[in-house]
Amino acid sequence: GSGEFIERIIKEAEARIKFQLPVSEKDQKIDECISKICKNEKVSIDELTGGSRRKQVSGVRNRVAIELVKGHGVALAEVARRVGVSTS
Repeated sequence: GSGEFIERIIKEAEARIKFQLPVSEKDQKIDECISKICKNEKVSIDELTGGSRRKQVSGVRNRVAIELVKGHGVALAEVARRVGVSTS
């Protein structure tokens, strides 16, 4: 019936909300992830955000994107803005 449908929709919404981070935590998590991966790969944050097309820098961008999108539910467009890639 309709009651079961509504309960299912509410449970799905609650599950999605649990996965999302508050804005301040999200910004902090993005910064931490970028810093950690850049440090491990010996790539400066300025180089990462400056649009460098060097293979190593592109690889770091890829790792950051995978970590943030799949691991923390950050929108790909947000990740692109933070690592210096145009979304257009």
